[in-house]
Amino acid sequence: MKRIIILMLCLCVGVAALTACNNNDVDKLSTTTAAQTTTVPNVDDGKYALSNILATDFSQYVTLGEYKNIEIRSDSKEYQDLRKQFIEYYLMQGGFVKEYENREVVKGDTVNIDYVGYCDGVPFEGGDTKGRGTEVTIGSGQYIDDFEEQLIGYKPGDTVNVNVTFPEDYGNDKLAGKDALFVVKVNFIASAPVYPDLAKNPDILKKCFNYDSMDAFEEGIKKEIGTELVLKMAMDAMTVKSYPQDRLDAAKKQIEDLYTGYAQMYGMSLEDFLKAQEIDVDELSKNQVKNEMFFLAIAQSEGFDYTDEEYEQLCEDYAKKNSYASLDALLQAVGSRYSSNAHAKYDLATFLVQEMAKKVVEDSVNVIIVK
Repeated sequence: MKRIIILMLCLCVGVAALTACNNNDVDKLSTTTAAQTTTVPNVDDGKYALSNILATDFSQYVTLGEYKNIEIRSDSKEYQDLRKQFIEYYLMQGGFVKEYENREVVKGDTVNIDYVGYCDGVPFEGGDTKGRGTEVTIGSGQYIDDFEEQLIGYKPGDTVNVNVTFPEDYGNDKLAGKDALFVVKVNFIASAPVYPDLAKNPDILKKCFNYDSMDAFEEGIKKEIGTELVLKMAMDAMTVKSYPQDRLDAAKKQIEDLYTGYAQMYGMSLEDFLKAQEIDVDELSKNQVKNEMFFLAIAQSEGFDYTDEEYEQLCEDYAKKNSYASLDALLQAVGSRYSSNAHAKYDLATFLVQEMAKKVVEDSVNVIIVK
């Protein structure tokens, strides 16, 4: 398939390792704005001194635009669009969206499906969603042959036998050029959910968002939505003059390591997988480094300056906040993901600096609620 799965980079491989436990504070690290990424310099352990985190003068690479005291109106299109996404996401995650349009699938629909793929009558590796559900947009060309078109006309709950032929140049030699059968279950039309009206469903407002009134809800979410908008505006306003090569190299290695694991799951080489998924590693690397420099440049602009001992204390406080007995205990828990404890500590401290830089922006956001 052209797009076997939709992959999104988490903050980074390193930070993801630090979010392995179930503690809510730790989990939050892996779901914060995608702008916050951490790339570790591709250098030996001796260079992982915490004092090096802000040692680079990032003004030689980027020029910041406005990032503080930006006013946002709640009736702006940008605010309303993000508010809508925010509400729909949490309603979906909370299981409060239970009704979907019960109609036939048409071109343009995003459909949630499950499937099992068979080649020569035998299920093949990577061809089974295992009941977890995946989404496909009909007519997008995400899937091979006319897979998507064969779902048109069916309704949620239907099971469809989809017959396709893998392309000759498909990345998996065992499937290239072969005929295959996919037994597909249409779960629901994901692009047509029916969301409850919060104003008319105070019980859902309370259960999903923990607010007793719409006024309290609007006041409560304005900081989060405003912060995301300002971060995007500030990122767009930043000018990148050049990229430090060592950080690009580190980001590229990180991304390739991540996708190598996915490629192996589907029996494909990294090169074939990236081609099939239309992934541009160089572009992703630049974006990751740009995001990192954005927050670190803000940290420098705000005069952040920490000694090694102060960095140690930040990391120690973070570890204890997330239910570890000590920083050493946290580093031991994630040690297998890093070349050394110094590497892991450097990664964590860099992330915490970025979090503090984000808070500078967040604390200055001014959202005007327009009724």
